Amino acid sequence: MIYEQGKIMEQWTLKFHDDKTKAYGMLKIRYCQGVNDLVEFDLELNAIPTELDNQGKDVTINWRMYDGFDAA
Repeated sequence: MIYEQGKIMEQWTLKFHDDKTKAYGMLKIRYCQGVNDLVEFDLELNAIPTELDNQGKDVTINWRMYDGFDAA
């Protein structure tokens, strides 16, 4: 995990890589302090293989935030 902090923004970057399957992913979470206290999520995934079953794939991501975001 990589943590970066500026004057008004904090960012956490989490990276995943599997050498065996060649799968990778990266998640960036940004918290911007200010009037609206913005929390932003960016997720990047490599292609999901469909050759084995010729079926489309879905990726579902669920986020839950309760009573704000404590960056500490």
